Amino acid sequence: EMQAKPDDVVEKHTKDLNYVTAHSTAVWAESFLSDLQKSSAPVSKVIKLGTVAPVLGQVNFEAYHCLNFAWVGAAYRRAKRRLFLLDYDGTLTSGTLSSRMAHEWAFPDDEVFQALHQLANNPKNIVFIMSGRAQKVLSSVFQQSSEIGLAAEHGFSYRFPKGDWVSPDKNADLSWKPLAKEIMERYCERTDGAYIEDKETGL
Repeated sequence: EMQAKPDDVVEKHTKDLNYVTAHSTAVWAESFLSDLQKSSAPVSKVIKLGTVAPVLGQVNFEAYHCLNFAWVGAAYRRAKRRLFLLDYDGTLTSGTLSSRMAHEWAFPDDEVFQALHQLANNPKNIVFIMSGRAQKVLSSVFQQSSEIGLAAEHGFSYRFPKGDWVSPDKNADLSWKPLAKEIMERYCERTDGAYIEDKETGL
């Protein structure tokens, strides 16, 4: 077990004290309200970097339009084979809360499960749930849904419909995890509401 030197402990506490002294409750509240105001700005003013904008700049989201349901329905009926890749958190589950308890207990409701099963039981369809969640979480949530494919930890482990779990790289180098977790734990101790989701290949 690593033990910090007394001088390092004093230096660390001194830095913490200086930070707390310089950042009072009033300063924190002002910073929080400022961030809140920025986050409520019109979506068209959000700065993005991606396939839509080859260079850093302003993206006009107003140029996007919702899918035409009639067109999608017609294309669905014409297709001989269909692949559905669905996100988990915030898409199939409620993403309105960010607390650890809300995250741990987030799962699809009965209506979502019914729709998933209806899609997956159609022989023309293949349904896959893509998630950053651990394999054990998805296995538990979809234990009665073998007809649905699952991809855990962003694809590190996956299960085809009515198949078994597969982990392509069982010899992955995870030596970084203990050190990274120790660093993250220090920040969690100082940040109200912060938590660490410890998975097989990530944190």
